Amino acid sequence: MDWLVVLNEVQDSMEPFAKQHYKTAYRIEEIYYWYHVAKWIIEDSQNADINNILDVGCGHGTLSVFSKMLYNCDVTCIDAINYMSQEMVQHFELNYELMDIEVNMDKIYHPKHYDRIIFTEVIEHLYFNPVPTMEKLHEILKDDGKLFLSTPDSVEWGYLNGFYSHVGQMPNPGDIDKPDFSTIDQHIYQYSRGELERVIQESGFYINKFSYCKIGNRARHLNYELIKKI
Repeated sequence: MDWLVVLNEVQDSMEPFAKQHYKTAYRIEEIYYWYHVAKWIIEDSQNADINNILDVGCGHGTLSVFSKMLYNCDVTCIDAINYMSQEMVQHFELNYELMDIEVNMDKIYHPKHYDRIIFTEVIEHLYFNPVPTMEKLHEILKDDGKLFLSTPDSVEWGYLNGFYSHVGQMPNPGDIDKPDFSTIDQHIYQYSRGELERVIQESGFYINKFSYCKIGNRARHLNYELIKKI
């Protein structure tokens, strides 16, 4: 199976329901972020019996729809910003909720509930220390479940210092009130591979697969397939 053909078919099927930004910009860009993750998902779908998937920070929903078609299972999508039209949610029979994963996890908290979690292009948007959020994702993932993660590599994208100069400065959820990010979508902190892998280890995951996502002259992203330690 040519997974790029499958992905293109998914994107085509979304076009009639997608918002304009997806059609004019994001569809073209998104594969540069999680190229390897999409490939791993299609490989995984051929060998796994999956009942449910959680897509955290689903954005325009490409990987939600991609996974729905490949795994033929229940898919729950959450995001803090409403990128998906109601028509798209209904057409693809997705469970869609608007929430901030850092402060509203209790709305979807079911221990050892999800077979797979998708967490692509999200961790760089977290305002708080990412470990508590990653630990919660670890808790709701079934034993031996997988989490697919992607994020910009700060080595090529650059280090941001508008909020924090290093991970150690990031407060934990509950330490302070979170600013209102309901109407903006910006990167708070961009991780190097070493920084991110320390977060992964502290959160209870181990790395099953890793690849730099580097296509053409674009700044690269970090792609991971993580497995829950038991």
